[in-house]
Amino acid sequence: MPAVSEKVRREFHEQARQAYAALRIELEQHSGAIIGLDPVSREYVLGHSIGEVSQKCQERFGERPVYITRIGGGSPLRHQGGTHGRPS
Repeated sequence: MPAVSEKVRREFHEQARQAYAALRIELEQHSGAIIGLDPVSREYVLGHSIGEVSQKCQERFGERPVYITRIGGGSPLRHQGGTHGRPS
């Protein structure tokens, strides 16, 4: 996959934020779920994990770039505890 310029990345994120804002009321009922959003068509898929959303996005959108976030805010990744890094 070719490198994406910072300008293209910023434009994509801005378009995605606008699409998400336009869908916000519709999405509020799914608070806490993860969304994979195609900012151009404003179509989306929902799931409970990155893996689930990633698979649904692949099936629905193919290789198109999608914006993935958690509805209502927060990271789409959840840390389940444990340690990170080298033990002391």
